[in-house]
Amino acid sequence: MEHPHDYALRMDKQYGLAARQTAYVFPQHKAQQALYFLGNSLGLPAREAQQVVYKITDEWAAHGVEGFFAAQPPWWDLETEAAAQLTPWLGAQPEEVAVLNSLTVNLHFLFLHFYKPTPQRFKIIVEEKAFPSDQYLVQSQLEFHGLTPEVALIEVPRKGHGWSTQDFLEVIEREGDTVALVFLGGVNYYNGQLLDLSTIAAAAQQQGALFGLDLAHAIGNVPLALHAWQVDFAAWCSYKYLNGGPGSIGGLFVHDKHLDKQGPALKGWWGVPKDKRFLMDPQFTAGASAAAWHQSTPSILALAPLLAALKVRNRLDPQAFFDEQKMLTDFLKQQLMPLTQQVNAPFEIITPSRHGAQLTLIFREKGKMIFDHLQAQGVYVDWREPNAIRLAPTALYNTFEEVYLLGQILAETLDHCLGRA
Repeated sequence: MEHPHDYALRMDKQYGLAARQTAYVFPQHKAQQALYFLGNSLGLPAREAQQVVYKITDEWAAHGVEGFFAAQPPWWDLETEAAAQLTPWLGAQPEEVAVLNSLTVNLHFLFLHFYKPTPQRFKIIVEEKAFPSDQYLVQSQLEFHGLTPEVALIEVPRKGHGWSTQDFLEVIEREGDTVALVFLGGVNYYNGQLLDLSTIAAAAQQQGALFGLDLAHAIGNVPLALHAWQVDFAAWCSYKYLNGGPGSIGGLFVHDKHLDKQGPALKGWWGVPKDKRFLMDPQFTAGASAAAWHQSTPSILALAPLLAALKVRNRLDPQAFFDEQKMLTDFLKQQLMPLTQQVNAPFEIITPSRHGAQLTLIFREKGKMIFDHLQAQGVYVDWREPNAIRLAPTALYNTFEEVYLLGQILAETLDHCLGRA
C-alpha cells in the first residue's frame, strides 16, 4: 500500500499544485512558509494583486481623476472586467453579475427590491443558526415591513450536525402560498455543509416563492449554476475563496428574468450605463443588466486586487479545479479519520457528506489549547467558540503534502496537549 506521504508527493506532481503556490504570498513561520488552511475566512493575496495596488497608486499620481479614462485599463472598466471574470464560477450570464458594495449591504438592497410581502404571502424561510449577519438582515427587513420574526420567519432546524433537504422541502410545501422568499446560505459557515440548492430552489419556485442566496462561503468553493437553477438573486463577499483582500468589495447576481430598464428599487448615479452617465439626466436610465444596481463610484483600490486575483484563478478550468479541491479535502479526511477513531477520541468531524473545502472539528476537551499549539507551529486554522476548529484546503494554493503535514502535526499536538506523549 502506498504511504500517504508518497501519495501526497505524487498527487502534487501530477496536478502541479506546488507550482501554483508561487502565485501567492504566504505568512512566514520561523523563516519558512506557514501552513495556511484559512481560505474559508481570508484568502491569501495573489502576488499580482499586491503589484496592481502599487500600479493604481502610480496611475492616480500620474492622471488624477483622468485615471478613470486614461489608465490602462481605464478604472471605470474594472467593475465590468471583474464581473466577467466571476461568471464561470457562478454559472451566470454576463448581464446577471455586478461587483459592488459589501455582502450585507447588497443583501439589504436585494431584499428591499424583491421582498414585497402581502397579507397572503409574507413568510421567509431560512436555515436555523445562519451566519449572524444574515439573521440580523432578515429580522430587520421583517421589522422594516411591520412584521415580526415570530409571525413571518420560519427557521428549518438542523438534525444532528446538519440539515436534511427533505426538511426544507416539507416546510416549503406545508407553508405553501404564504411563503414570499426562501433565503439560504449556499454553504453553511459553521459546519461547511453544502445545501442541495437546485432541489430546494425548484421546490420554492413551485410554490411561487422567490429563492435567494448568501454565497459568502460558496463562491469559489463549490460549483454553482445560478442561472440554470433559476435563482432569483444572490450576493457574496470576495475575501474568502476569491482572495480579494480583507473587507474586499462584494457582488450580486440578479437572474435575467428580473432585469429590465426600470432598474432596481433603490437607484444611484453609477447604475446609469457608461454612455449616459455623464449626461447627468435627472431621470434614471438603466440597462437591462445587474450593473444597474451600482449606486456610487466603486473603490478602485478594492476592485484592482480582486480583479488581479480573479485573473489568476481563471487560468484554471473551474470543473478541474473543483475536482482537485475535492481530492484535497478527501485526503484531509483520510488524515483526520484515524484520530477520530482512537479510544476517547478528542474530536469528531461534524461536516456532513455534502460539503466544499471546509471541514469542522468539534473538540471534547482542550480545544482552545490545541488550536493555540497549532498556531504556535505555524499552522493557520480557525477557532470558533465554544469548541470548534474550522479548516479549508484550497487547490489554489494548498498542496497534498501540506495536508499530510497537517495530519502529522495535529497528531503530535493531540499527544502533547492531552498528556499522551
